[in-house]
Parts: sequence; C-alpha cells; structure tokens
Amino acid sequence: MKTAPLLSVSNLTIQLRSSSMPLALTSDVSLEVRSGSTLGLVGESGSGKTMTSLAIMGLLPFACRIGAGSIRLGGRELIGMSREELSTLQATEMAMIFQDGARSLHPAFTVGRQIADVARQHLGLTRRAAMRRAIEMLDAVGIKEPAKRAEQYPHTFSGGMCQRAMIAMALVCQPKLLIADEPTTALDVTVQAQVLRLIKRLQHEMDLGVLFITHDMGVVAEMCDRVAVMYAGQVVEEADVTTLFERFRHPYTAGLLGSIPTIDRRGRSFGFIPGTMPGLKTRPRGCRFSDRCAYSIPAVCDEAVPPNEKFENSSVRCVRAAEIDLRRLPSEPAA
Repeated sequence: MKTAPLLSVSNLTIQLRSSSMPLALTSDVSLEVRSGSTLGLVGESGSGKTMTSLAIMGLLPFACRIGAGSIRLGGRELIGMSREELSTLQATEMAMIFQDGARSLHPAFTVGRQIADVARQHLGLTRRAAMRRAIEMLDAVGIKEPAKRAEQYPHTFSGGMCQRAMIAMALVCQPKLLIADEPTTALDVTVQAQVLRLIKRLQHEMDLGVLFITHDMGVVAEMCDRVAVMYAGQVVEEADVTTLFERFRHPYTAGLLGSIPTIDRRGRSFGFIPGTMPGLKTRPRGCRFSDRCAYSIPAVCDEAVPPNEKFENSSVRCVRAAEIDLRRLPSEPAA
C-alpha cells in the first residue's frame, strides 16, 4: 500500500500579471514527492522549473500569481495560506537551496550568525543555543573546524563551502521537504560530486523528500528516483528514472538524452533539438513542442492539446507516444 505523498502539486497554473490578459508561465503542472525519495525536475532554461519551485515555497515574485491548481504539503493546502502561516512552514517543513551559495549568503554577517538566525526565528532558540545548532549543522555538512568557520564571513569560503553552508541553513530546522534548484551549477566537477553525495547522505539520515531541479541528465541518473520533464511551462513526461532512460516516449526527452556524450557514441554525431523554445505569446495552440518535433503531424499536433497518456511506469503528453520508436538519436528518426 502506497503512503500519501509528502508534496502533491496538482494542475498548477502560474500566471504573469498583465493589464490585458494574464500570461500562463506554467500550465497544468502535476508532481508528487514522497518522503525519502527524490523527484528530478528537468528541462532547458525557461521551461518553468524555478517558477514551479518558487510557487511551492510561496516565494513567487509580485508580478506572478497562482491562477489555478493545488499545492499540498503533508496533506495541508498551501495555496490561500496567509503570509504568516507560510512563514511558519518555511524552514520547519520545507526549505530551498538556490544555485549560487556565495551570492545567497549575506556578505555583512558571519556564516554562523546567518544559520543561527534561522534557528532563532523558527525554533525559538536562545542566541547561544542557536549558535551551537549552527556549528552542529556546519559539522554535519562536512565543513572542517566548524566553530572557527562559523565566525568567518562568506567571502572567506570557497564556492563549495558556501553551498555546504546553504545546505546547513536549509536543514537547520529539520524540514521534511528540500527543494534544490540547480545547487551544483556554479561548481567544478569534483566539488559537484561532493555536494551531491552530501545531499544523498543527509536525505537518508533525515528521511527527506527532495525536489531536485536541474538541466543535467547525468545528475538525474545519479540522484533521482523519478523524473518529470518540463517544456514551455508543461510537464511533458514523467517516469521512474530507469524507464525514462530506457523507454522514453516524448520526442523532447529523446532530444535531451540524445545530447549526452557517452563512450558508445564515439565517432557519431550528437542529437540536437532544432529551433528554440517558444515565447509566452507564441506558444503553439496544441502541443507546445510541435514546431520543433520531427514526429509532428501537421493540423493535428499543432492544433489539438495532447492528453496526458498513462503507461505502466510513466505518463506522456504526446498523441504519438504509443506508436513511435524513440530509442535512437533524434538525428536518426524512425521511418
């Protein structure tokens, strides 16, 4: 018997406020994250990944609003909560790590104080107890001499150490859900691997549900249990990680996977996706990927909104998902 998901996002639409007609940044987005598991949210820049995460956290910019849908955390509906109610959930129930830890930390305060302030605000600890908690968290994320480092400023930390400090800050109140928004993008490969191992270890120790946002399919393969692929504001494919890599069904997913360098592709051309993602005002009426898709059927794919078809271990927004064979590079389409 399956347990209820920790996070459940259903039919989420995020709109850009406009004097004429609101523009949909995302449409009908549905996701689930369970305790102890990781859902990867992938797609190229502009696909709506970060906006979705900000909506979950209640951190949407003023120019944006939630037009429809539901966001439930531990069974509690977040949409419609007051700012005060959301504030009590941030850090204690859900937390977020951003891309660049060095830019996310305040340069005028010590690292330890910034972590301790979160513990004081949300856990009600005294100044001394909060600093002890901050030092414990710096030690937990693998920063050597944590008591000494807690008294130092962010500019004395390397990029990897800043990201570890951000993880410490996110987890200082022991939340149930962690949202990681491309947390290794600004790091070199060696440090990236260390941060990924750290997140996996802490997830196991704390039974965290993790929403991992990335554009790196290699990171997806290493970190995720399930994957949701976003394109132009919609989830176009969702599957467990093994199914996604071995039996992907959406042409956009095929394009992403076809661009990964592998040893067995030596001497062969890479797959690529022609064209660019459509803007908010130029999205096709039907399938949003239709103008870039080698398998698109004129007057069908560009006119009719594709249903979200269910398969054994996946769901796909493509009218041809059951008939086309995508287990080859997009540059070598099936006849």
